[in-house]
Amino acid sequence: MFVLGIVQSKFFTAGTTLNIKKDYVLNKRGEPIKQFFLMCHTMDEQENVSNYFFTANEIKEIFTLDEEKDVFKLFIGKGKKYGKYKDRPAKDVLDEIESGIKAAEEQKNTEYVSRLFFYYFEAGRNYGGRHFYLLRHVEGLAVVLTENSENGSTELLEPRRDLFENFGGFTWGYEGTGPHFLAYSLLAHMKDGQAPTWGEVNTIVDWILSALVSEQNWDISPEIIQTHLKGKMLTQGHLRSICKASETESTRLH
Repeated sequence: MFVLGIVQSKFFTAGTTLNIKKDYVLNKRGEPIKQFFLMCHTMDEQENVSNYFFTANEIKEIFTLDEEKDVFKLFIGKGKKYGKYKDRPAKDVLDEIESGIKAAEEQKNTEYVSRLFFYYFEAGRNYGGRHFYLLRHVEGLAVVLTENSENGSTELLEPRRDLFENFGGFTWGYEGTGPHFLAYSLLAHMKDGQAPTWGEVNTIVDWILSALVSEQNWDISPEIIQTHLKGKMLTQGHLRSICKASETESTRLH
């Protein structure tokens, strides 16, 4: 799902207060709108131009919310209180915008897929049997399926947001929020809906999920997960050497 970034540009003079509509910054759940950004410009008596850049999350954190008028307010004086947001390098600004748009796209795509497959989700149970975990990409969105090795049936892996708070989707290839979210959901499915321990989650993230190439599709067997949970770790180099990803077919981890 394609998401456009929104950059609001404002000019202000010394001694004035910036006002930003609340609806521009927060969604209906009160969460920062990841694709919204604010660029402010000002000029002093010597005609020196200064620029300030804020993400929606930064606006929520440092601006004051006027509940009656539903606006965020910020007074920028001559001090250095907001110096970190002033004249930020162009690369940093572009990186923030790109990161925000990417996060917004992932969230929109995840919400879309969740609505499509809502009725397939039920309490994280695997209903017995041996299951592979299929890590896939659909239209640029990372999704994870469970495959029953006995009858070949597949279902979407339930995202267990009740166990790990995350507004994004499943990811792999590094040690971040997305892989931890995936590890919680995957292990809960293996444990028939029960919550895994923090140590079990870290083991799967550190030794398996972070070692997999993020752009590739993978099939993870329950045996290799159990092997690592028992403390029999494979090095990343060994894991990658026996799990060569293919561009045309999935790679099974046995």
